[in-house]
Amino acid sequence: MRIRKTSILDSSFFLLNFILFCSLNGIIFMLTKVGQVASPLILITCLVIIFTYGISLKSLAFGLVLLFFLQFLSYYIIGIGSRLYLDADIRYQVSWKKIAIHLLTSFLIILAYQQYFFRRLYQDGALERVLTLIFIPVVLSMLILVLQPFFGIHSFRDASRNNDRGLGVFSNPNIAATVANIGLVFAIDFLFRFPKKWIRFTLILILAIVASILPLSRTGFFVMGAVLVLGIFYFLFKSRVHGRFRFFPSLVFILLPLLSISYLVLNYDQIKDEQLSYYQKTRLESVEVILFEGKIDSKTTAERTELWAYAFEAIPQSPIAGYGVGYFDSIPRWIGVHNTFLLTIGNSGLIPFLLLITTLITTGIHGFKRQRTGFLILGLSTVCLLTFMTSHNGYSDKVLNLLYLTPVLLAAYDNRKIYQR
Repeated sequence: MRIRKTSILDSSFFLLNFILFCSLNGIIFMLTKVGQVASPLILITCLVIIFTYGISLKSLAFGLVLLFFLQFLSYYIIGIGSRLYLDADIRYQVSWKKIAIHLLTSFLIILAYQQYFFRRLYQDGALERVLTLIFIPVVLSMLILVLQPFFGIHSFRDASRNNDRGLGVFSNPNIAATVANIGLVFAIDFLFRFPKKWIRFTLILILAIVASILPLSRTGFFVMGAVLVLGIFYFLFKSRVHGRFRFFPSLVFILLPLLSISYLVLNYDQIKDEQLSYYQKTRLESVEVILFEGKIDSKTTAERTELWAYAFEAIPQSPIAGYGVGYFDSIPRWIGVHNTFLLTIGNSGLIPFLLLITTLITTGIHGFKRQRTGFLILGLSTVCLLTFMTSHNGYSDKVLNLLYLTPVLLAAYDNRKIYQR
């Protein structure tokens, strides 16, 4: 039996998404106490995707895609140059080996994703197929996050930091919440895209809201709220312009968040006292203080305000080329700067920073112009923008790589006219 290239491509793409979104490394570590076992599989799936059809240079002939690659590569090229120049004067906490691993793996994942979108979305027009192969692993990830406590999986102990975060196979609450918010964007879009299947996507929307709350991520809470507000305004505006009001999806979409918030408010004390660990209580209480007291300081933001204050003082001293890649990833005697925008300008200077801003703005503008993928582009861009504001892993974390790249590729390659070879 002859296996089609598209089947190989789709299977590899699905596997890559499953490994990254479902934290296969975390699952294996939980079972074997051996870390990073799935990492070689990530590289293999990327290489399969890239070389199944070969690299198409024509796929780069799109302004937004070219802008993305230019931004990503300029960050590393300028940052590496700055580090070589300043290496004798600055003690870097991140090794060259670690930088090389981050650059190689992120670039391979980005190239594989980009080539897949070009082949399957732009050339073949298989939009629903592409979205499904992303959506299913995200849904599986949310199911794992929600169901793992029922199987006695309550904590992930990071071998390098000995850090218990109470998230089962997910080591980082912010990344777990980010995946859930990606699922929330997809669930809202599919709820209105397929109104006849509103019951199915209502259940997934409930799952996404629960999964967004469970990690108790400060960023996750605010991103979830922003996505819900964006969804309400986007689809109400769309129904007003096009004269198509989806009654059941609209009713579900408005009522579900209200019911979820009401339940949490009514059962807040019981949930906090009986079901949360000390670490989780601390995170929830900081969100409570930010929301109801408006207090944003070192305590409520886990030292982020101090890190940002340091960055604002240090960056003007070397704004053109930065301090070198790796510096703001782990500030001496401190942790990372926890802001991808500050990380970009701090490590590599103004050029990649301005390119990053331009890429995000241009992608958002495309989101307003697209009929089929408009909300996905705007929703994922919103999640990316807000997550980048509190995370310094935008270039090294693989989930954030995909979060940054996916709306760019949807904006660039969602074309109803099939590419003619």
